[in-house]
Amino acid sequence: MAIYERRRTRQSFELTLRRIASSIDQQPTRKVSWTDPIFHEKELSVLSIKSLWVAGSFARGSMECGDLDLIVDVVAEKGTLPMSATIRNLFLKRAADVSLYTGNPASNSSGVAFPEAKLIWSERARHYHEAISNIQINPNASRYVRSTDILPFRVQQLAVHDPKELEELIELRDKHIINWSFVPLDSISVARGMWSENASHFADRLTMLGGLKTQKIMEYVIHYLHGDPVSKWRFSSDGRTSFKFGGAEIRVGIPQVEVDLLKNMTCSRLIIAPHITKRGPNGLWLITRADKHPLEFQFKDIKAYYLRNNGHPFVVHENGDLHEAHSLELFHDYGTATEFATEYELEPDTYEVSLAEGSELLRIISLIDMVNIDGENSLPITIKGRLLYEDVFSETAPVVAPEDLIKAVSSAGPE
Repeated sequence: MAIYERRRTRQSFELTLRRIASSIDQQPTRKVSWTDPIFHEKELSVLSIKSLWVAGSFARGSMECGDLDLIVDVVAEKGTLPMSATIRNLFLKRAADVSLYTGNPASNSSGVAFPEAKLIWSERARHYHEAISNIQINPNASRYVRSTDILPFRVQQLAVHDPKELEELIELRDKHIINWSFVPLDSISVARGMWSENASHFADRLTMLGGLKTQKIMEYVIHYLHGDPVSKWRFSSDGRTSFKFGGAEIRVGIPQVEVDLLKNMTCSRLIIAPHITKRGPNGLWLITRADKHPLEFQFKDIKAYYLRNNGHPFVVHENGDLHEAHSLELFHDYGTATEFATEYELEPDTYEVSLAEGSELLRIISLIDMVNIDGENSLPITIKGRLLYEDVFSETAPVVAPEDLIKAVSSAGPE
């Protein structure tokens, strides 16, 4: 992560720390009005800071720091403690590149102990200028290495409810259940003129539904994925920071890393793209299934033939009475696939029969909503596929489970 992270001089952070300590010293107790995020009720609290510590690379004497880690012992004199963001805004205002944790160096909201922390200010020791000056500079001090430093983004760029979530991600990678790569934004040259009509239309809709920061990062995501002519852009769950493009689930803003999505056949890749910041890192975190993922293991030896059009899977856009979806034909043998292409008068110069196996078969399935086996047996993969099925056949059909799809594809399948 450090490769793509902007760092500042110790001197600039020292000025920031002195300003914050001075502000707290002058007014350690403050009123704040805030809204409870669960019950959506207005609250009024009176908060007091009892102690302030600096931690991280600044406390270790480093000449350059990625951010300024501060810990505050804060109590509610009246009302209850609000969210950390409210406390930060109340006492730190708009201080840039400052991370604020509540608690103490041994136990705080970061979930990580800071043994190197230095007390800067407290009710009984208010000489913060002296405390800051007494921190010894160490030109050889390096950035403290934590297990989560292997992740491409800072914790503050992600929606993390429990620090153990990130450690679990690392464990999943170490066990070859997931894998990931990082694409820095400066390696992507956005050129909207190269986008498809669908991509351009989607970007235009974002100007009405998404914030400016979301629009900006999504320009990079759209361009990175623009070479796929088969997939179509869709708004996902919340419609503002969650999107889908074929088998890719995209999460932007301060996103959750929802690796459980990879348990579904509809998702072959998770793209995490936090809003762009001056500090960074700025880029796309691409997460996929690895060879020991349960779904990969299920499909390991599963094969099926399919048609390719100009080098891409032949995906059909189907319309029902009320719904639409994308479907794909899978075949048990080469001959059946060839007969299908001939029957539908597909041009032999542009179409070819291909064999997909394991991970590649899963990737192709993730592009569509419905699978048709040998041109007959239709199996919904998504809710859109199920709704289309009900439109076309006037029957209900559940979204197919992986084991049922495997059974249908494997029956008399290719050797």
